[in-house]
Amino acid sequence: MRKYTALKVLSYIPFLFIISLLVEGRDTPSVRFHCGQGMLVTLLQVIPAILGWLPLVGWIISIVFGLAELIYIIIGIVNVANDRDEELPFIGKYAFYR
Repeated sequence: MRKYTALKVLSYIPFLFIISLLVEGRDTPSVRFHCGQGMLVTLLQVIPAILGWLPLVGWIISIVFGLAELIYIIIGIVNVANDRDEELPFIGKYAFYR
């Protein structure tokens, strides 16, 4: 089912998952699933932003989390494009919005 594909893709772009929570289609299980996964991706961006002010250690954490975030965004969008509801590796099981 390719319905609501744009909402699912928006779910993986940091902070744009909010759009998926506000429009029609937000109650479908697939959109809710991808929205929950997108919230985790956004959280991956917030953590290094907080720790990034630390010299050297914070910068390294920011780089590692930034690369992980990019990889998770790509994996999530590829899953949406292939119409699969698969959890993101390592962090997907912690999604709090289903």
